Amino acid sequence: MLHSSKSLISSLIAVLLMFSTACKKSIDSSTGEKVSSEVLQKIYDMGFNISAVKKVPEGYVVEGDILLKPEQLGVNNHSPWIKMGETEQYRTNNTVSAVASSPRTITLSITGLSSDYTTALDNAIARYNALNLRLIFQRVSGSADISVVSASLGGPLGRSGFPSGGNPYNTLQLDPAAIGGFPDINNLTTIIAHELGHCIGFRHTDYMNRSYSGCLVDASHPNNEGAGSDGAVLIFATPSSPDPDSWMLACVGPFDNRPFTFRDIVALRYLYGIPSPSCGDDSQRLINGVCQTSGRYIISTEYDDFHDRCTISYYYMWSNGEVSSAHTSREPGQCP
Repeated sequence: MLHSSKSLISSLIAVLLMFSTACKKSIDSSTGEKVSSEVLQKIYDMGFNISAVKKVPEGYVVEGDILLKPEQLGVNNHSPWIKMGETEQYRTNNTVSAVASSPRTITLSITGLSSDYTTALDNAIARYNALNLRLIFQRVSGSADISVVSASLGGPLGRSGFPSGGNPYNTLQLDPAAIGGFPDINNLTTIIAHELGHCIGFRHTDYMNRSYSGCLVDASHPNNEGAGSDGAVLIFATPSSPDPDSWMLACVGPFDNRPFTFRDIVALRYLYGIPSPSCGDDSQRLINGVCQTSGRYIISTEYDDFHDRCTISYYYMWSNGEVSSAHTSREPGQCP
């Protein structure tokens, strides 16, 4: 997670401090090294908030807990968006290569942390594995795809990065000093599951409005990428309000427990799910041994008055969070 949520009074104090130091926001407070305007522009173009970019030996830390390596800056991103609402979205940067016919095992090791962290890691792994994804997570001793390690991060509870070359980000850092000496196991599980989400390609759910999870927002850099970019894929009926409990919200309180919400599961299955068997036409899937029929979720309609017909774009979604690809049909008469 990016940061622990603050009380209202603490947040107000922090806002005052933020504005009092706004002219220094492109300076790394720990090293004094200025982040160039060119780098800031590349980071902003990638859709990240640039109000507190930090230069570290491995690259640049953005949004508190995401590490961008120099070679990732300025890279054109054509990955799909996953739109969950007017202001609540996930955006993939890169994803981990895996095919449905042969699920990929991602190994994790943990060193330098107490048994509470091991328990929480096992719990986080169980949350992912319960979804029957193309990625299977497994804790091992020794060499692993992702190393979970202790680190002094100067405020953030944890830090990780995005996949590259089809592989997950290889280091998940946790700061025991920031988390506290007697962590709540469910809260710690949520933190680890969140950072693991970055490792496999997920952005912060509330990147368009960080106040949803209690984060401070820099109004001068609203970080609004917009929902109309190329590659936007609407996979769920747009809700009237955001999901306040997503596991990928940027900030977390000290006792928050955020198992996957239904919308989280939709996003995870969209990227890494194994399709359920068909039991009829395109609208039917065999879910837990029962043939389930989905109604149509309409993406868009276009009426052709010359031919008196409607072109409808839609998808199907089932109770396990599985979503079909987009379908298009032309039907006589007015649009629904």
